Amino acid sequence: MDVYDFPTPMVLIDIARVRKNLEKYFSMAKKFGKKIWPMVKTHKFSYIARIQCEYGADGFTVGTLDEAEVLVEKKIAKTLMLGNVYVADKESLSRVLDIVEQGVRVVLRIDNLEVAAFIDDQLKRYDLELDYVVKIDTGLHRFGVKPEHVVDFLSKMQRFSKLRFVGVVTHPGHVYSVKTPQEVEVVAREVSKTMGRVVSELSRKGFDLEIVGTGSTPTLKHDIEDPTYTHLFPGNFVYLETYLQHLLPKTL
Repeated sequence: MDVYDFPTPMVLIDIARVRKNLEKYFSMAKKFGKKIWPMVKTHKFSYIARIQCEYGADGFTVGTLDEAEVLVEKKIAKTLMLGNVYVADKESLSRVLDIVEQGVRVVLRIDNLEVAAFIDDQLKRYDLELDYVVKIDTGLHRFGVKPEHVVDFLSKMQRFSKLRFVGVVTHPGHVYSVKTPQEVEVVAREVSKTMGRVVSELSRKGFDLEIVGTGSTPTLKHDIEDPTYTHLFPGNFVYLETYLQHLLPKTL
């Protein structure tokens, strides 16, 4: 069948290009000692998630609980980080616990004490614990704890006995508003400096960090090489859409 014979609208994915993208970035991540936990909201395909596992993904970041449940149902995920998911009601938490009961590690992202109090109270009822990372606001100003408030925030979080702190993460979404590769690099370096200061302060205060993460495709090349990070959560890198090409260095 000729491509022009397909009905429209139609989404066509070049799997060879997908594999080329994944091979490149997972190889780079391995070289620099990083883990990539892809954000699956970009593709929403269990087929592509399996390919990402082939190249080294031992965890995924999800934007919805529906995405998380599909990855578990298809026996793809071993670890899930809940990206843009606020677990702030009993039904949502029940769905999370169903995932945990199937042997999958779930890492929450938390930046709100009231939400944390609700989760902790519910976990006491089940006598369960969950891991969490603190979301840091490094410039997008849409979510996250301000860097200068992180130590105080974590000090208050310590009263929640069923929540285990495992690290800090950020999403430099403001990078999507810049226009040149040079500006992308500036954003990447500024975010790295901010996260580095947060990590240093937390380490000085005695906090252990398993995860120091960031996630955006435009900054990915710089983030992979940056010693600040342990984990990366890009989504668009699987496709490298045309609208991103003007943001990415020509060496990509």
